[in-house]
Amino acid sequence: MSNQEPIQIFLEGRSDQKYITSIEGNYHSNKVKLFLDDPVKGKRQEDHRFTPYLFMKDLKDHKIQLYQNSSQRDEMIKKYKIKIEKLRTDGNLRLDSGFKYLVTSDISVNSLTQFFKGAGVDPWDRKDIFQLNSPQEQFLIQTGKRLFKGFENYKDIHKLYFDIETTGLSPYDSKIFLIGIKDNRGFQHVIEIDDTPESELEGIELFFRVIDQLKPSIVCGHNSENFDFHFIIERAKLLGSPLKYAKYPTSQGGPIRRKKSYLKMASDTEEYEQTIMYGYNVMDIAHAVRRAMAINSDIKSWGLKYITKFAEKNKKDRMYVEGSKIYEIYRDNKNYRIDRTTNDYTIIKDNEYVSPTEDTITGKEIINQYLLDDLWETEQVDEVYNQSSFLLASLIPTGFSRVSTMGTAVTWKLLMMAYSYEQRISIPNHDKKRNFVGGLTRVFKKGFGQRIFKLDYASLYPSIMIEHNTFPPCDIDHVMRRILIYFYDTRNKYKKLTKKYEKTDKESSTYYDVRQLPIKILNNGFFGSLSAPEVFPWADLDLGEEITCTGRLYIRLMIKYFENLGFTSIILDTDGVNMSAPKDVDKHHYIGLGINSLVEKNKHYYGVDAVVAEFNDIHMKGVMGLDVDDEWKASINMARKNYVNLTYKGKAKITGNTLKSKKLQTYLENFINKGVKLILNNKPKEFIEYYYQYVEKIFNRELPLSHMANKSKVKLTNREYIAREGKTNINGKPLPKMAHMELLKESGIEKSLGETIYYINTGKMISHSDVGNCSLVDIETNPNELGYYNAPRYLSIFNKRIKPLLCVFKSDVRDTILVKNPKDRQYYTSRQMELIMETEDTIEEVMFLSFEEITFWNKVGKDPNEIFDGFSIDDSLVKLDIHKNKEIINKLKEKFKSQGVEVKSFHDDYKEGDFVINHKFMNDKEIWNLSEVISGSLVEMEELKV
Repeated sequence: MSNQEPIQIFLEGRSDQKYITSIEGNYHSNKVKLFLDDPVKGKRQEDHRFTPYLFMKDLKDHKIQLYQNSSQRDEMIKKYKIKIEKLRTDGNLRLDSGFKYLVTSDISVNSLTQFFKGAGVDPWDRKDIFQLNSPQEQFLIQTGKRLFKGFENYKDIHKLYFDIETTGLSPYDSKIFLIGIKDNRGFQHVIEIDDTPESELEGIELFFRVIDQLKPSIVCGHNSENFDFHFIIERAKLLGSPLKYAKYPTSQGGPIRRKKSYLKMASDTEEYEQTIMYGYNVMDIAHAVRRAMAINSDIKSWGLKYITKFAEKNKKDRMYVEGSKIYEIYRDNKNYRIDRTTNDYTIIKDNEYVSPTEDTITGKEIINQYLLDDLWETEQVDEVYNQSSFLLASLIPTGFSRVSTMGTAVTWKLLMMAYSYEQRISIPNHDKKRNFVGGLTRVFKKGFGQRIFKLDYASLYPSIMIEHNTFPPCDIDHVMRRILIYFYDTRNKYKKLTKKYEKTDKESSTYYDVRQLPIKILNNGFFGSLSAPEVFPWADLDLGEEITCTGRLYIRLMIKYFENLGFTSIILDTDGVNMSAPKDVDKHHYIGLGINSLVEKNKHYYGVDAVVAEFNDIHMKGVMGLDVDDEWKASINMARKNYVNLTYKGKAKITGNTLKSKKLQTYLENFINKGVKLILNNKPKEFIEYYYQYVEKIFNRELPLSHMANKSKVKLTNREYIAREGKTNINGKPLPKMAHMELLKESGIEKSLGETIYYINTGKMISHSDVGNCSLVDIETNPNELGYYNAPRYLSIFNKRIKPLLCVFKSDVRDTILVKNPKDRQYYTSRQMELIMETEDTIEEVMFLSFEEITFWNKVGKDPNEIFDGFSIDDSLVKLDIHKNKEIINKLKEKFKSQGVEVKSFHDDYKEGDFVINHKFMNDKEIWNLSEVISGSLVEMEELKV
C-alpha cells in the first residue's frame, strides 16, 4: 500500500457500498434508512443501525458534576446505555483540554442528550463543552460510507426539475396556473390548472404524486426555496388542504416540512427556509449560482436567463416571454404566427388572413413551451454549478444539501471530526481569535501599462504549509499534511491529464478538469479554516501568521529577482505580482534542469517562461513553484486589488470593487464597459469625447429609467421590516430606513428574499437621498422608457465612480476633465491626452519587514533570512533579534552531543528519523521540546528545560 492510499481510502470512505443517494435518520432512534439507485438492481431502501455519539470535554474542568452521587449516575448510565471512552491526546495540551471523551448510547442521540440534561447540562446549549453531529453524519463517519460512490458523473444521478407559473408574486392574492416537471431520464409534463380552487389543489397534489412515482434522487428548481416551494405550500394551506400545515406525506415516508437554514456565500451568510422531503435531496440551483457569484465577480446576476447565457448553455431556439405578460398570454390564449427556427412569434389580429403555409401557435402552447424551455435551461445550469458540490459530497460525510450551502471551514471540520472518530483522537480546544499579519498588497505603478504578465506562486499557502511543515501540533497523526500532499499530487495529475487531452479528446479533458474541482475548493479553503478558530477547532493563529509572513518573504524574493532582470512590478496581490517585461524578454532561453517540480528536465523554455523556469530551478524547493498565470495586452492600474486587464482576444477583465459592484446601475456599467476598452486600446481622445457625450445624456435625461435605476436586494420580509421600526442600533440611534423596503411597504408588494428591487431617485438635488425621494421601476415591462430622474445626483454618482479611471491621464487632464454641466466641457491637446504610468508604492518600501512581521519572527525565534535574505529592517522601530534562540539551540545541541545524541534544530534541513529541537508558544508561554521526524512531520517527544 502506498503512503497516499490510506488517505485516499479515508477521503473516499472505507466502505465499498455504492449508489447511496440519500440518508434519513432521526434523533430518537439508532436507525437510519439508506436510499440507493443501483443502475442494475434499481431503486431500493436499506435499514441500518449505528451507535449515536458525541465528543465531550472533561466536565470537572468546567465544574460540572454528573448527578449527585455515583449510584444515581450509574443508574442513569444503565438507563440510557451510556459508555464513555477516553480518547488519545499524546500529551498535547490543546487535545488534553479539548473534547477528549467519546460518549455513546446504544439507544439514540436523544438518549445521550437526556442523560446530560438529567445532570443539569444541555449539550445543545453548551457547544463549548460538547460536539455533536447529525444522525446522518454520525452514520457516515462511523461506517465510512459516502454518498454517490459508484457514480462517475453528476449527470448519472436521477434528478427532477420543476418550475411553477403564477398569476402574481404573492401566494396570498395570486394562484398557480402551471406546474412544469422534467427529469434527466426523458420524462417531462406540464400540469395545467384552471380557475377553480379545486383544480389548483388537484394540480399541487398531482405534482407530489409525480415525484413519488418517479422517485428521483434529487428534486430541484431555480430559486425554488425562496419562491416555488413557499408558493406551493402556502397555496395548499389557503386552499384548505386536508393535510395539516400542507405537509404532504410522500410514499417514502414522512411529511414535507420547512425549516430555517443558512446559505454560506464566501464571507456572507443568508438565512432561508429549507424544504425537507423524506428520502430526497432538495436543492435550489440558485444557491449554487449565488455561491459562484460571490467568488466570481464576472457573474452579474443569478437569474436563470442571465446565468444560462453566461455559462453559454442557453437553448438556441428557446421560447422567450416577458415575465409580466406570461399569464396574460396564457389566459387570453390567442393565436400567433411563429417562426419555428427561432421561436419568434407575433399575434394574429382579429379577421387577419392567415396563409395555409404559415405556422401558428396558441397562447397556451407558447407558455407551455416557455416553461419547458425554462426547465431545460435549469438542468443545464445545474450541471455546471452543482458539479463541484456533487464531487464534494462524495468526500465529506454529510448530506448533499448541506455540502452545497456550507462554508469550507465546516467542510474541513467534518473531515477532521471523521478522522478523529476513526482514530479515537481528541478534538482540540479552540484557539483564541486575534488579528495577525496578512498578505502583501501594493500598487507600484498607477496608470496605463502594456504587455503585462501575471506571475504568481502555485497554491502559495498550501505549498508553504507542505514545504515548511507548518501544521498544528494538535494534529498528532499529521493527517492534515498527508491530505494536503495527496491533494497536491492528485490535482497535479488531473491538471496534466486535462492538458494532455485538451486538443485530442475534449470529453476526457473536461472529465479530468472537473475531477480536480473539489480538490481545488478544499485546498484553497484550508488556510481560511486554519485561521477560523470559531469554526475549526484545529485552527492555529500562530501558524496562520507564520504562513502569511513566510508568503510575504517569497513575494519579496520574486520581486527582487525579476526587478534585477529588468522587469517592472506593477500590482502586488498576496500570492503574485503583475509585471511588465523588458523589451528583450523574448530573447531569453533556458533549458530546464528539472530541479523544481514545475520545470521539465531538458525542455527548452523561451521568453518569460524561460525566466520563470530558471527562477524555479534556482530558488524553489519541493512543492514551491512560480507560474506564469496570464498575459495581457494592456492594463489600467488604479489601487490595491483594483485594476483592469485587456486580453489578447479583446476582453476587459475588471478586478476589485472600484469599477464594479453587484449594485452598480446599468448606466454606470455601460459607460465603464466601453470606456475601459477605449483606454486599454490606447484611445484617450475617444474616451474623453465619449465621457462628455455621456454627461450630456445623463444631464438631459436621455437615458432610460431602467438604466438609471438603483438596485437593492430584499433581505427582509415586509413584516420583518415593519417590526424593526422604532428599534435602535448599539449607539441608541434609530435603525435607518431602507428606500426599497419603504417602497414595498407603501405599495403592499411582497417580494421573495434575495430578489432585486429596482427604483429611481426622483429628487431635484444631489443631497436628496433615496428614502422619501424614489419610485419603483419595472425594468422588464418598459426597459426603454424615458422619464424624470434626479440628474444632478446621478451625474455626481457617475463622476465619483469613474474618477479612479482617470489615473491614466496627466494631472492637468485628470484634475479638470470632470464636469457637472455639459457646457463646462474641457478641450485638450494630443500631448496632454497621452496615457501615463506613475510610481505609487516603492519597491524599497515593500522590502522593509513591517513592525508586526519582525515582532512575529522574534516571537517564534525563526530566522526569515533562511527563506529570503534581501529584505531591509528599520532598526528605529524594532530589531530582528533571534540570537537568543540560537544561543539556546546551540546549548541544547551541545548537551545532547555530550550524551552521544545528535540533534538538529527547526532551522536545519532534517530527514526521516532525525531528532529536532523545536520551539513554539502556547497561550503566550514559550515551550521548547524535542521532536522526531516521522512521516515527514515533527512529532513531539518531550518538553525541554532551558
